[in-house]
Amino acid sequence: MLKAIKPIIATDLDGVVANNSPYLEFINDQLGTNIRPRDCHSFEPTDCFGIDLETYVQIHSRFVAQGGYAKLLPNPEALTTLGNLQTHFEVAIVTARIDEVFEETECWCARHLPGSTVFYGQGAGNAVAGGNGRAKKVDIATDIGAVCLVEDNPNEFFDWPESSVEPICYPQPWNKSLETSHPHIPRLTWPEIGRLLNWRFTYF
Repeated sequence: MLKAIKPIIATDLDGVVANNSPYLEFINDQLGTNIRPRDCHSFEPTDCFGIDLETYVQIHSRFVAQGGYAKLLPNPEALTTLGNLQTHFEVAIVTARIDEVFEETECWCARHLPGSTVFYGQGAGNAVAGGNGRAKKVDIATDIGAVCLVEDNPNEFFDWPESSVEPICYPQPWNKSLETSHPHIPRLTWPEIGRLLNWRFTYF
């Protein structure tokens, strides 16, 4: 368990802190398609690209084999905001990445978010999430005492338990439906998240 005097911010990694556009480009190269992030109105790549699950799993395996996760670039706004917030907060990364990319994930986070701690959770509706028996992301956030969980997967917000962890949705095309289905959950950019957390938990 992460123990800290500072409040803890829990955040997803892919699509929130790490820019997953290169992954979409890799899938496009494999399929000969031209799907952009703005075209992805479902969290499921099988829906976005019109492919079956077996094909998608094979493509993802090739991406992993080529060290694709290690090459992902960070979201600049995420790094700036989290870097500023680390003055008053601890940062916990909660990701559903498969066990095969453990080393790449740890190195990536150490390089781009030094001082952060990485936890591996269960990905709701994620066809390539790894680690049978993992806890749900919100349960991990609750266990470590996080004040919030920043996430882009809309499936993670369904049946959110009674918890002190505030759900925050990082806006992406694939979670826009939450505006209607879960209007009580804020969809906030990183600068907005930074202002919210500074206002609630720190003094200036």
